[in-house]
Amino acid sequence: MASHVAPSKMRWWARAAVGCLAPGMLILALNEYRLSQDIATETADKSNILADLRHRVASAPMSAPAGASEDRPGFYIAGDTVPIAEATLQNILTRIVEDHGGAVSQVEFLTQQEDTDRRATLRLSFLAKLENVQDILYDIESRQPLMLISSLSLRGSSTDGDVPDGEDMLRTVVAVEGYLSPEGN
Repeated sequence: MASHVAPSKMRWWARAAVGCLAPGMLILALNEYRLSQDIATETADKSNILADLRHRVASAPMSAPAGASEDRPGFYIAGDTVPIAEATLQNILTRIVEDHGGAVSQVEFLTQQEDTDRRATLRLSFLAKLENVQDILYDIESRQPLMLISSLSLRGSSTDGDVPDGEDMLRTVVAVEGYLSPEGN
C-alpha cells in the first residue's frame, strides 16, 4: 500500500508545479508579445515617416531649400568631383553612426570610373547596439543630402572578439549612394 501512495503524491506535486509555472510562463509570453507590438508600432511609424519623406522628395521641385546654395540644392552631396563627394559622404555617414553610439570599422569606395550618373557610392561596415541600428539606417535615408541604401547585411557580433560580453551588438554592412549635382547646375 505504501508504494501506491507515492505515485499519487508525485502526481499532486507535478500538478502543483505545472499550476505554478503556467501563470508565470503566460505572464512572460504576454510581456514578450506586448514588447513586440511596441517595436512593430515604432517601426510602422518610422516607415510611414520615411515613406512620406520619399514622397516629398519625389514630388519636390529640384530647387534649393532654405540654407542651400542656388547652384547646389540640398538633395545633392557637396563636392565638384566624385572623390570629393565620396569623402563628404564618408564624413556624413561616420557622424551618423557615431552619433548613435556605433563605431565604423571599414569604408570602401565603390564608385566606378565609367559611372556617368555623378553618383558617389560607398560600403560602410560598423558595429552598433541592436536597438541603435534602426535609428542609424533611418537617419541615413531621411536626411539631406539625399542618400539611398542599396544593400544591407546584418550579422550578430557574438563571434567578434572586439565586443564586450553581454552586449547585443550587430555588425552591419551597408552600401549607400548619393548624387552630385548635375554638371553645369
